[in-house]
Amino acid sequence: MRNWNESHSQRDWVYRRLVLLLALLPVVLIGPHVAMAAEEQQVKGVTKSVAAPHATDRLQEMEKRERASAPPRQIQRAAPHHEEAPNKPFPDVKKKPGGPDRDSNLLIQPSQPSERSARLQAPAAPPLNRSFPGLIDTGWIPPDTQGAVGRDHLMEILNNGVGFFEKATGTLLTQVTLRTFWSSLGTGIQEPANDVFDPKVLYDQYAERFVAISIGGREPPWSWILIGVSATSDPTGDWFLYAIDADRFNDTQFSEWADYPGLGLDARNYYVTANMIGGGSNRKLWVIPKQPLLQNSSIMQFTEFRTSLLGGSSQPAHVFGNSEFEYVVSGKWLIAGGPGPNALRIGRVRFAPDPMYEDLGFIAVNQQLFAPSARQLGGVPNLEVHGQGLQNAVFRNGRLWTVQHLGSADFQRVEIAWYEIDPAEASLTEAGAPVQEGRIGDNVMSFFYPSIGVNKDNHVMIGFSESSPAMYAGAAYTARETGDPPGSMQPVELLKEGLGPYYKTFGAGRNRWGDYSATTVDPDDDRTFWTIQEYAEQPVGSGTVDGNGRWGTWWAGTKFGIFNLTVAKSGSGAGTVVSAPDGIDCGSTCEAVFGNGTSVVLTATAASGSTFAGWTGGGCSGTGTCTVSTDATVTATFNTIPPPPPPPPAPTPSGTGGDDGGGCALNPSSPFDPLLPLLVAASIGYLIWRHRRRRY
Repeated sequence: MRNWNESHSQRDWVYRRLVLLLALLPVVLIGPHVAMAAEEQQVKGVTKSVAAPHATDRLQEMEKRERASAPPRQIQRAAPHHEEAPNKPFPDVKKKPGGPDRDSNLLIQPSQPSERSARLQAPAAPPLNRSFPGLIDTGWIPPDTQGAVGRDHLMEILNNGVGFFEKATGTLLTQVTLRTFWSSLGTGIQEPANDVFDPKVLYDQYAERFVAISIGGREPPWSWILIGVSATSDPTGDWFLYAIDADRFNDTQFSEWADYPGLGLDARNYYVTANMIGGGSNRKLWVIPKQPLLQNSSIMQFTEFRTSLLGGSSQPAHVFGNSEFEYVVSGKWLIAGGPGPNALRIGRVRFAPDPMYEDLGFIAVNQQLFAPSARQLGGVPNLEVHGQGLQNAVFRNGRLWTVQHLGSADFQRVEIAWYEIDPAEASLTEAGAPVQEGRIGDNVMSFFYPSIGVNKDNHVMIGFSESSPAMYAGAAYTARETGDPPGSMQPVELLKEGLGPYYKTFGAGRNRWGDYSATTVDPDDDRTFWTIQEYAEQPVGSGTVDGNGRWGTWWAGTKFGIFNLTVAKSGSGAGTVVSAPDGIDCGSTCEAVFGNGTSVVLTATAASGSTFAGWTGGGCSGTGTCTVSTDATVTATFNTIPPPPPPPPAPTPSGTGGDDGGGCALNPSSPFDPLLPLLVAASIGYLIWRHRRRRY
């Protein structure tokens, strides 16, 4: 029998070991999850330098190849359908304690009453100053409408068409099919341009180039990311074209294909994201240094990330200004205890010391309900407007902006949700709140497939499609100025009315619309907005038979919050024109931008030797001041003051007197006149000589 001390010592040993085991148990059980979370906060990219498929092609050569081929037929084809469930929740993420109840503060910014006539009577978003047709139905559904604005051109890219327009007039210069545009990369089986879809395009304001992407192939393992860069700011010239093997990662081939790409850029790189279908929950991000592409290098460099941190349908940002990071945003994330998908996830790419994708965490937003179909006039099936993926993202002035369409609270209509985000507010443990968010909805109408643009003044424009049981599918837009109330947009305004019912399924039973649209700013002034949207074109016949529906696209431009004032000078004279408030000093500065509602008073001052003759243009006339409060070109006319007439000639002396002997005068024609000064000088000289002689 053991004594008490021995038994106590053994029990103490067991106790100490039990305490140690309990102390280690959290490390054993929780440690892997903590490690996983740490790993998930950042992912190191794989950098490659490869001789990727590459070609230089000229738009004129593309046109020749297309003309030389058989006459193009209307290809009855549907692009892939992008459908995704909400992303999984991140473990233990909650809303910040004490934060606002997002849904209780949901602000639905309505359009005006749904009758179009009533809506047009209400104060609306700024009026369009440019509006003209884009490309018309090319035989694909949906068209995946995309466009970008350069210095002198507009480029439109669709699922089966690429068009180039003159910006000043809206004239369509030329168009080719999407397959022809990429065809120099190879159109054979398993080659990059064999099956192309899901195009995107941006104008790179840093390099002054257009950059376009598409997906090539949906038969794994032959899936490609196609990327093209115009050789100059003119997209109707040469293009440098490349292809990346999308379903290969770090020299490993996967059986998956890329879908639903996103396109972003900053001063250094182009960024492409894609959902990888058949690859589980993984998505990919390619970071492509732009300089080799701009120089038409045959060696392509890129860094790729393959990770579930990206989320479904992630959107890399179009960055304006200097930014140390590129930001990526995805939606449809679940927050613990939330009512459904109710968070955005923010990530960023950093490059020092190694390329890393960093997960910044979550932003809690109002509930993201799945969008129903959109009703339309005409007795045909509703428009399928799948999903609720984010459509595009813009980063400027320290803020990230993005937009999506969602279901209304009663699941009867589609509405638009937009967000302004400070990335510093994202958190992996306590989801932050957006700077502001808003909804664009209506009690009858549906709004869908939005895109967002932000200009240098932080004014915002959103373009989208619209429809209702009393309206064919058309295009619309709204906007906000920097000083508008938080979470609000101005009333919705018509961009292009629908012309008939839309019914086209190619026998698949799905009346698809979308999938994209584009809204951006003009690089000329970084203030003017452009948008390109889909609408229902005039159908074949009544349009009520499947296949008779036709879609069209429409370009529009608007400038709001500001107006341009230009002063011109004419006439033979000179002078200056100045403005109050300051801006015009013409002289040197004959054009300026003023805020809406500003009354600009112009004053003309003639230079010496000139006179101000008056104003023309801008509603001004006369020679007083000129007051302008809208876009205008005003001409000030200055004329020279004519010289005074010469004085009358002096009377001519006669040289002869009258009968009384008076009036004697020297005859100006006398031959002695030139000698008179000499005689006077000689006399003076003689007198001086006599005077000096007497002195001596």
